[in-house]
Amino acid sequence: MSTTITFNRLFVSSESHNSCFSEEFSLGVNIVSGRNTSGKSSLIQSLLFAFGVNDVKECLDEILSYQPTFRVDFTKKLGDVEENYVIVRESKSIYVKEPNGKIVPFHGIDADNSVEHIRLKDYIRGLV
Repeated sequence: MSTTITFNRLFVSSESHNSCFSEEFSLGVNIVSGRNTSGKSSLIQSLLFAFGVNDVKECLDEILSYQPTFRVDFTKKLGDVEENYVIVRESKSIYVKEPNGKIVPFHGIDADNSVEHIRLKDYIRGLV
């Protein structure tokens, strides 16, 4: 039985620059279109970054200079069971809110080889 992850919402907020971005995704296929440099890649890279993929940091330099907080709401489906999760990422920390309301923190995840980042990868791997 396969696990399906469905992105429901991406919210990025910068308190220091008084700006935010919010996008809700619909069920099924979402088509992201726009002119060059309109933010299509940044949208996808923001989702990856929120999940702890640090390889996209260089591509998000301008956004990260605003010291943003990323929030991704997603649903995990395994068979007929659906569970709602929330991931919040700040520069060096990720917090996962599980369906039971428990918050799982990961601190010091800005380096791919840190103990916490390896623990985060194992946690995400366990989700899918």
